[in-house]
Amino acid sequence: MPTSPYNLPRLSALTAFEAAARHLSFKKAAQELNVTPGAVSHQIRDLESDIGVPLFLRSPQGVSLTPDGESLYQTLTKSFSQIDSVVSRLRNKSSNPPVSLRLSTAFSSLWFAPRISSFWKEYPQVRVDQHITDDLYSLAHAKPDLCIHCGIGIWSSWHSELLFADPILPVCHPDFAKEHAVTSPADLLHLPLIHFETINPSWMGWEEWFQHADVQRGELSGIRIDNYLIALQVAQDGHGVVLGWMNSIEPLIRNGSLVPLPVSSPSLTEYNYVSWSLEKELSPSAITFRDWLIRNAR
Repeated sequence: MPTSPYNLPRLSALTAFEAAARHLSFKKAAQELNVTPGAVSHQIRDLESDIGVPLFLRSPQGVSLTPDGESLYQTLTKSFSQIDSVVSRLRNKSSNPPVSLRLSTAFSSLWFAPRISSFWKEYPQVRVDQHITDDLYSLAHAKPDLCIHCGIGIWSSWHSELLFADPILPVCHPDFAKEHAVTSPADLLHLPLIHFETINPSWMGWEEWFQHADVQRGELSGIRIDNYLIALQVAQDGHGVVLGWMNSIEPLIRNGSLVPLPVSSPSLTEYNYVSWSLEKELSPSAITFRDWLIRNAR
């Protein structure tokens, strides 16, 4: 009689374990799998007996994974994700699934939106669904095909390709620049500063900018805004100085809405990348769109 080449526990037990490990709750796993908590507990005890090691630490406060349980969970998560990717691709093989793109509000409005029409003229059959958020670093629970974000290009389980460098300079309305003589970073301390406050910890603020410019400062005052587009609009209205990512805000510089201030300071540059998960196979449409992004950005 033929035997299986894989010495694996029952798939139902592995599925129950993965759900319980993801939720750290037998009850929530049972709700997801539409079974009773007792059934989940029974499946996991059978799995622990089969493998020969405990996978959960149980206490009155709840459950947590043992080191062996964490190792199995990470392996299952990666494997299930790969299976999900292949199955999704096969299910949609006869259709043309959309490409999901995750990007920030500012990048979408300032850089991406003016260019996407040229992509659709070249590839009208490819649909791109934008998922716009400034919390681009919570990628563990998101599964976009592609993600565009700033940083150093190293994110766990994600591959990244550089799109373009983005020099950072203080910018303001042209009339504001004429009214305020600015030649050094320290001069900015006496001007109204527009702060962009974001949940993205990598986004540079005025504190980091002054530190990089080696300017001694106390507590910085100014206008605090949690939307970069609004912060740019406040600067365009002549109410202060905002940090500008020069390639991203290039349309505003080109049309004269904003101008960079001539401060003599060390150049600061951040980098924009397009990233995709190493655990998820890209569709032909996603590959086409990714390659188009890279060509156009460079």
